[in-house]
Amino acid sequence: MRWMLIFYLAFLIAVAALVGSLIFKLQVKRPLRLITIILLLVASPMIFSYLMVAYYQPLPETTVPDLTGLTETDARDTLKQYNLNIKVEQKYESELITLQHPEAGRTFKQGRTILVTLGKPKIEKVKTEVLTPEAPALITPEVQEEIIIYEEVTEEGESE
Repeated sequence: MRWMLIFYLAFLIAVAALVGSLIFKLQVKRPLRLITIILLLVASPMIFSYLMVAYYQPLPETTVPDLTGLTETDARDTLKQYNLNIKVEQKYESELITLQHPEAGRTFKQGRTILVTLGKPKIEKVKTEVLTPEAPALITPEVQEEIIIYEEVTEEGESE
């Protein structure tokens, strides 16, 4: 492949020299435009082949490992074995990975990046009061159960 590139570059230099001498002999009025067109025509196979190799060459695939429960360092070491990269998307209090994208077991191209989240965000429950008479009809049984549990916990925790 390397010798083909060297040969092609030598070919481009020879064509440029030939076009330059031709323009000089013919005394073309707008040589820059003609040189640009000829060089684009000559260079287009190289540009096309580069794009084909860069964007359409099939990359080897691998199965994404399960990273949940690992530290960032351990996950980095694990992903090196699979030729994958890691990027910490969000970081909370814990140092352990709780979420990853793509998920474990999926097929993924080597050299790509796995997004991970360390820890979980804190969720605070807030007691709210119902302000409209229609609101209780909108509450599902699961939400009502959560509200009852929350009210029981707060009533037990209150000191008089």
